[in-house]
Amino acid sequence: RSNFGAASLFIFMTAALWYCKLEFDEVIMDYLGGGLRSFASWANRIVAFVVFVIAAFVIFKMSFGA
Repeated sequence: RSNFGAASLFIFMTAALWYCKLEFDEVIMDYLGGGLRSFASWANRIVAFVVFVIAAFVIFKMSFGA
């Protein structure tokens, strides 16, 4: 049984999530200011991390058996 598919999906998911986080950082920097900017940047990091953990858990759970 090969886990190549799961490893590929994990790498793709990591790159896609990182790209989305960086692009949303640009939107935050362009359109928000002051305290709202710092809160949105913080929230963006937290949400990206939570989504990464959930996606990684699901990929590894599917790959190594339910």
